[in-house]
This record gives sequence, C-alpha cells and structure tokens, in this order.
Amino acid sequence: MDPFQKLPPEIRHQILLQTEARQELVNMSHASPAMFLQRVDHLSRTIHAHLRRMDFCDDLLQDAMAIVLFPKGSNDEEDGEENQCNRVHRHLKQWAAKGLPNPIPDFHICIMDKLDSLCLRLDNCIKDFLWKATSSHLRQAYIHLPEWAHPSWHANIRNLPPRPEHEVDLGSLSRGERQRILKAFLRYEILAKLIRPQPHGPHVRRVGKPMSSVPAWDWNVLDRYEGRSSEVWEIEGILCVFEYFRALYGAISARFDGIPAGLLESSAGWLSMMADDLEKSLPTLSYSDDMNSGLQASFFIKNSRGPLMLTWVGTVPPGRFIDMLALGGVDQAAHVLLSGKDYSERFFDHAAAKAAKTNMLWDLRGLGLLPRNWKRSWNETAILGPGAWRRPNLRELYTSHDRCWGPPGALFCTYRQRAWAFFDDERLYPDTCRFHTLQEVEWMCGEADEELHPEPRTEPEPPRRQESQQQIKEACENPDMWLLSPTAAYIKGKKS
Repeated sequence: MDPFQKLPPEIRHQILLQTEARQELVNMSHASPAMFLQRVDHLSRTIHAHLRRMDFCDDLLQDAMAIVLFPKGSNDEEDGEENQCNRVHRHLKQWAAKGLPNPIPDFHICIMDKLDSLCLRLDNCIKDFLWKATSSHLRQAYIHLPEWAHPSWHANIRNLPPRPEHEVDLGSLSRGERQRILKAFLRYEILAKLIRPQPHGPHVRRVGKPMSSVPAWDWNVLDRYEGRSSEVWEIEGILCVFEYFRALYGAISARFDGIPAGLLESSAGWLSMMADDLEKSLPTLSYSDDMNSGLQASFFIKNSRGPLMLTWVGTVPPGRFIDMLALGGVDQAAHVLLSGKDYSERFFDHAAAKAAKTNMLWDLRGLGLLPRNWKRSWNETAILGPGAWRRPNLRELYTSHDRCWGPPGALFCTYRQRAWAFFDDERLYPDTCRFHTLQEVEWMCGEADEELHPEPRTEPEPPRRQESQQQIKEACENPDMWLLSPTAAYIKGKKS
C-alpha cells in the first residue's frame, strides 16, 4: 500500500520541496507511485518555468538536450576510442537534424532531472557573468566568486575588496540578449564536451586519420554538422563565455596565496599586457585605471609564492592550464565552487599532475582566436550583430586578432569580460565604462611604461623625402641640385 496516496497533492509537493538530498527523492519515487507522479509534475512545472524565464526556443532546447544526452566515455577497455568517437558523431548528427527527444511529454524523469539541473547551473553562472560584466570596476568584480559558492571561498581572503553593489539579471535583458547569451553558454558547453582535453585527445571523429592530425580546437566543427557558417559575433560570444570561466578559475587560484595589495584598487591598477605563457606581467600605476582593464586569469598562478608554487606552478604553462580548466564547462565549475577550498586545492593538484604526465595539454592556441579560415569583406555597414559589439572599431580589432599578447590581447580580454557580444546597446554598463580603441590602449601602455622606466627623450630624425628614380638622375646630372637631393649627393660622393 502506498502511504503517500492518501495525502493531498499540496502536502506531497511540500515534501518534495523539503527533501534536499537527490538520492532521497529517487528512493521516495521508487517506493511510492504517488510521489513519482508528484515529482514528474513538479519537475515539469519547474522546467517550463526555466524555459519561459530564460527564453528557450526550440533550437536552444535542442542545444540543451545535446549537453544532457552527450555520450559518456566507457571504462570498458574493449570499448575503444573509435567507438566513443562514433557515438559522439551519431549524437551530433541527430542534434543537427533537431531530432533529440524532449523529455517532458514522455515523462522521462531521469532526463528531466538532468535538464532541470543544467538550467539551474546555467542560470547561476549567467547571472554571475552579467553582474561582473556590468560592474563599474572589472577587476574588483571578477576577483569575487559567486554568492552561491561554498562559504570557505568567502572567508579570510587577504586584500579582498568590497563586493560591488548593483543588480542585474536575466530579467534586465531583452529577449534577443537573453537568447544570445544562453546560446553562447550552451554552444560553449557542447564544444567543451566535444573537444575537452582527455588523456587520449579530443572526442573528434578521426575518419581514419591519426590522432595527431585531429585539430585541437576547431570552431567550425558544429557548423559543419549544421551546414551553416557562424557569424563573427556568435563566435565572439562563445569567446566571452570562455573568458568568463578563465577569470573564474583565476579568482579561485587567488584564494590560495592571497591578493597582492594594490592590485584591485582604483589608485593602482594592473594592465595585463603579456601573453599567458610569459613569466611576468607588466604593472602600470595609473593609466590602466583609465582603461579599467579586466582580470588576467593566469596572474595568480604565474606569481604564486605559496603552496601552489611548490605543487604545480612550473609543471605546465599557467595560461594553458587555465584554458584546460575553463574547458571543464558549467558542471566542473559548479562542482569546484560548491565543494569548498580544501577540495579545490586537491582538485588543482590532481588536474596539474594529470596534465603534466599526459598529453592533455595539446595545442590550444586557436582557442582564444577567431577561425583561421575566417574571411570577410570589412564593410562596416554590412556587419550585423549586437550594438555593443559594433561599438568599437571592429576592422582594427579583428585584423590584429592573431596578436593575442600586448595591447590587442588586453583589449580583447577586457571586452570579453564586459560580455560585449550580447547586449543590444550600452544601457546596462556604468557611466564610467568606455570601449577604448587599440590606439588609445597602445598610447596608455607607452605612457605607463615611460612612467615606470623614464628615459631621456631624443629628437626624432626628420623623415627622408622619397625620391623617384628620374629625380635622382636629374640631380646627379645637375650639381646645383645635389644639396636638394641627399641620394644624388651620396651617389656623387661614392663616384668621386
């Protein structure tokens, strides 16, 4: 006899809400048909609320199901790598054909539970990203971890600045903005699962080629399945999500050694100019605050002087290691943040040791850049995309996108931490926010470098006048023109 059958639905619903442990819910559902139906109804209502609030369309739901149903690797030694690649290939073909099942009409409670968890994690991460991206001071915002993280992440952190206070969430966005940022998070999660660093390489179907020939990061892999070509702003949106997770792990690593004094204050900012694989970064004492530059994710790993230096700093390139962690996606980030500081230190040690002993750190250089085969006529009037993304000089930025260090790298990092690829306009940004041009950043870097390392100024030599061959010939034949033609005078001097 089912003891829950006689209870009113409202009481059964309250029992579900009060039961926090998922395994208890599963056991209760197996033991009681009434509670099973009540749980299905509860999940259905919750998921529908998520879908309405986050503006899921049919395509975005297919993206979510591609994540939920993504084939897992097998521990069976007989089930080889080729079989896993084939399973992933079939899964992506079904996703591209919009053929993945919707679990709600079929009451598939296990898949519904996973979809509900995914929506909740996405909602938490997106709200944190929006709050940081629209903060008046990027470094101060990005050094903070989400409020829902384990309490150990928020306690006894040296030099942690006050948490900026401003409110922004999905309700603050237009429908187009919500769908853009949600699509970017979902596509990033699919790519992270597809080409995540594994002991044997990425889950890309080899088609008879050796693993060494499989590209480490291929922006076009999903486009090839869908038979389309992504717009630049769509790829830039995924790069914004990637930068968010990189900064998240950078803030986590800051908890182990503490935050250097002055790093985040308005009177002494730091402009991250160097490539991630260099050994040092360049501090600037004033001009970086005019730029309000973002947080360099690998800074705290490079400059570690505490336990991190003794365990894994130096075993792998810090920037590439941050890239590898960021590819863990939403699931891994949520697990690390909810597990607490003690667990996460062991997690970092294990991840670095595994990366150092295997080939998990294959070439990720293309991860932060646009596709190499991307070509477009730079007619500014023909560029379509969100208004905030079109605000800077796109021609100037993307023609130097292969320069992932120096001012272009710092500029892209800051723009991506500002989530510039999602917003219709600049209404959510603070009044102090400004999209600097590349020339302005290079000028600020030069001024800051001169402030740190002053050198005596020398007057530049006057530019040499360009002369045609005919002008030089005429000057050589006419001695009165030698003084007017430095080239002719030089030739005459050599002949004499």
